Amino acid sequence: MTIESRAPGGTLQNPDSNRDVDDHTPLCAAVLRALPDGVMILSADGAIVSVNDAFAAMTGFLPSEITCASPPCWTDETGAILLAAAEGGHPGTVDVDLVDNGGARLPVTARFLAVADEAGRRVAIVRRRTDAQALARDAQRWRSICESPMEFVVVVDRAYRFVYVNHVADGIDVENFIGKATPLDFITPEHHALVRSAFERSVAERVTTSYEVRVPELDRWFASVVAPVIEDGEVTGLTIVTHDITDRQRAVEELRKSEERLQLVMEAADVAAFDANMTTGECFISPQLYELLGYDPGDPELRTRVSDLRERLHPDDASEIVSALTRAAEDGVRFDAECRVRTKSGRFRWFRGRGRRASAGVGPLRFVGFVTDVTALKARAEEEARSLSIRRTTQRMEELGGLASGIAHDFNNLLVPILGNLELVQRGLQADRALLPHVEESIQAARRAQDTIKRILSFARPTEEMRVDVDLSALLDEVVQLTRASAGPDVVLRADVTGA
Repeated sequence: MTIESRAPGGTLQNPDSNRDVDDHTPLCAAVLRALPDGVMILSADGAIVSVNDAFAAMTGFLPSEITCASPPCWTDETGAILLAAAEGGHPGTVDVDLVDNGGARLPVTARFLAVADEAGRRVAIVRRRTDAQALARDAQRWRSICESPMEFVVVVDRAYRFVYVNHVADGIDVENFIGKATPLDFITPEHHALVRSAFERSVAERVTTSYEVRVPELDRWFASVVAPVIEDGEVTGLTIVTHDITDRQRAVEELRKSEERLQLVMEAADVAAFDANMTTGECFISPQLYELLGYDPGDPELRTRVSDLRERLHPDDASEIVSALTRAAEDGVRFDAECRVRTKSGRFRWFRGRGRRASAGVGPLRFVGFVTDVTALKARAEEEARSLSIRRTTQRMEELGGLASGIAHDFNNLLVPILGNLELVQRGLQADRALLPHVEESIQAARRAQDTIKRILSFARPTEEMRVDVDLSALLDEVVQLTRASAGPDVVLRADVTGA
């Protein structure tokens, strides 16, 4: 069939439903529209001049989108191949890849007719390429991907039996593997439910799933991605791509053990940790710090931003602590201070905080450290201080007692001759009654002085305590007399004792 315009001014146009390919050849246009294959007309320079409805439907583009200088349905490589075939001047068939409106590859075979019009335009019949050669190329491409040395790729049927394994599985007994073994045969029993769930979900929902399992025979961990194999609208099996994650899993396990050891050490030492982002104000606190403040770990009632924690400081401590933290964060000096912090109950407890700047110059400014509850230590320190004060007071009293004892002994030694002489004077003045009262008063004073010395001595040395009845009036009278003697003549003392 020759497609050309013989009438003057005749042109080849897009064969859509409202317009003929050539205004003067309606039969030709009708034939093109009726063809089940795609038809495209190329200019001498390889540009698409016109396409039929079948070609437009094949690519998913409108005819007006295809007939342009740079058609979206092919690449530069495709255009070069078609142009070379069109310039051959004789019938030829080429396999090329077009691109549909979804961006997917569209393999086709283009067969050029032997005729052309005066302008050198040629017609190509285009069909989807589903021949054995195309299928073989696709299979080879898929196999090249599957046989990547980095991954273990298998395909299983609906019973989960292996039907394909890539070369990573070299060395296995294929005869007892393909069609017989399943992935469940190589994993620990506790992972069976996890793997079955992933398989069943991929089949039922036609989605990609994943799982991580341990293979005990190899003592290695593997991560697998599962995708359904769909043929003629039905799920016929599963493709499983597996990657060895043993190194990653061991690193995670080492990190877990390290964190566990740190937690045990912190619990044994009764300390808590914090990590404050001084740039954003966010702060991480360990579970131990929650508990020290009276909260359950993670309790949202405890707001953990830096500003929120600052509000928990005792008003008398806040200014000093904030200044010390700021200086440590800015200058890089170590922080070590004690302060009172309000707990959930509203009571304040003593804490000691130690930390340092974790980063400077690069990234956010972080401050990390440890916190210890020192309330009991502070209480013991205060009790020890009180005990020390009592011991010192007791020691001073003992020293004072020793001093008083020495003074009392010396004073008593002075009173003995005075009292003896007064008694001699008393005997010699029996006849002179006028002076006798004065002598007797002096004797009484000396005896009271001796009684005072006895009391001082009893204070200065430990004695067994005794409770005795005292004549309070007589005692007060003696006190007044002693006080009057020591107060001097300018002081007037008067005792007014009202007894029952």
